[in-house]
Amino acid sequence: MFILRIIPSTRDAGKAISWIFRLIPSFAFGDGVLSIASRSLFALLNGTKETPGPFDLDIAGGSILFLALFGVIYFALVFGFETLKNTQGWNSLFSSESSIPYVKKEYDDDV
Repeated sequence: MFILRIIPSTRDAGKAISWIFRLIPSFAFGDGVLSIASRSLFALLNGTKETPGPFDLDIAGGSILFLALFGVIYFALVFGFETLKNTQGWNSLFSSESSIPYVKKEYDDDV
C-alpha cells in the first residue's frame, strides 16, 4: 500500500484499499507506524508545505481508530465463541460423542 500511495496514478487506489485492509490488526499497526515515519514524504507528494500531524486520519489516526474499534469487536467475538463452546447444548450440535456407545469393561481381579 505504501508503494501505491507514492505513485501518483495509483495514489487514490492505495488510499481506498488501505482502509479495507485496516480490518486486519497487523496491517493497521504496520501502516500506522510506516505512515508516521513518512509524514514528510506524504506532505511533499501532496504539495503542501506543512507536515501532517501523526494523528491525522490519513497518517495514523485511521489505523488507531480501526485498532480501537475492532479490538473491542474481536475480543467480544472471542469471548462469545468461548462461552458458546462451553455450553452443553452448543457442544452437542457439533459433536457426535453421544452416538458412540460406551462399554463398561469388567477387569479380572487376578491379573
